[in-house]
Amino acid sequence: MLLARIRALYENDLKKIIALSTLSQLGLIMVPVSLNLPHITIFHISTHAIFKALLFIRAGCLISINSHIQDLRIYGQFTNATPIITASTIISLSAIIRVPFIAGYYSKHAIIE
Repeated sequence: MLLARIRALYENDLKKIIALSTLSQLGLIMVPVSLNLPHITIFHISTHAIFKALLFIRAGCLISINSHIQDLRIYGQFTNATPIITASTIISLSAIIRVPFIAGYYSKHAIIE
């Protein structure tokens, strides 16, 4: 879990960063599995999958707009040109980083409790 997070910090490929963040979540997913809490596990996996799918769709849109280039160092110029993609990114990232009153908050909070 820690190795995937460290690797994602030094990566420039957009899809690899999203995949590595999913890999780091596998450690958190294994906690309720090891404690035999299937309802919490399924809830966290489903909320994580929904918001992560939204991030992958957003990444595909940006890669398509940018002539199929996945390098993050180029993407700073597209926030003003694509407001819908930017808004969906903010929503999905807020769920992943546990902003209160969003499903991602409740799934991670249940695991930590």
